[in-house]
Amino acid sequence: MSGMSTVPNEVIKWLTVQVADLTERGPVTRMELFHTMEGEQGERLQVFGMESEGTDVQDLGQSIWECSENDASTRSAGMPQRYVVFTYRGENQDPEAQHPFLIRGRGVSNTMMGSGDGSEPPTERGLQAQLMRYNEGLHRQMMVMTNEVGGRMAQQLEKERARREEVEDRILEVYKLQQSLLDQSAAREIAAAREAAQARRHDELMQFFMGMGPLLMTRIFGDGPMSGMQTNMRDQAVGKILKGLSEEEARGIMGTLKGNNQIAFIELYKSYADEDAASQEKKPIPFRDPKAAKK
Repeated sequence: MSGMSTVPNEVIKWLTVQVADLTERGPVTRMELFHTMEGEQGERLQVFGMESEGTDVQDLGQSIWECSENDASTRSAGMPQRYVVFTYRGENQDPEAQHPFLIRGRGVSNTMMGSGDGSEPPTERGLQAQLMRYNEGLHRQMMVMTNEVGGRMAQQLEKERARREEVEDRILEVYKLQQSLLDQSAAREIAAAREAAQARRHDELMQFFMGMGPLLMTRIFGDGPMSGMQTNMRDQAVGKILKGLSEEEARGIMGTLKGNNQIAFIELYKSYADEDAASQEKKPIPFRDPKAAKK
């Protein structure tokens, strides 16, 4: 037993969990060690009974490991050998759990032994035995390579999935930030439009009161009839009001008037409208140099 190695910690941890796990079906009563190959029925190597008063997990693990290494020493040198430990509860024939592990074979190959006693006889049966061992080695090597490639591919797929989820989360965060910025921009535009509208109304009111101010002052502090200048200021103020009316406002005022008052309002409104149109026509046309136009 001097050449035997120590049982790995992962095997001890698994055995500890199995021995300590008590279920409704009772404790683990036995463990069985199998040598298995992919696609083939396993070969049972040994059955380990469990003591009712308690089991030393370290001794149990070392016994399982030594049995596995003894078997691996008879297998093809360098080839990974797969072993599985099954746990059973009570008289149940179905395993409760299993734990696989690999050990490299340490048997002596025919090439190392030379053509001595271990070689097959030069007969058809010997050739068949050699071919069977050769096929078995190829099959095991293929299974090991397939498992290794499959494991690497599974790890790569898991990494790619994690990266994809991380990228999707970042894209979602960027989209949320964009929507938040768009909402803030829209709110700023609405606030700016409100302020601009308020400024326009303020300017219109200021222009109105600036035009009406002198007239109101003369009415408040002046005595007697209005002078010609005051009358002119009054007409200008009335003109500003009439010119500033929209069609809807003008129709509303007309609807409240009757008879001669309605006709008088229409004529007064038209007179100021005609006056405004005439003043627009009298505006000088800006001079343009014909030579500059040709250029």
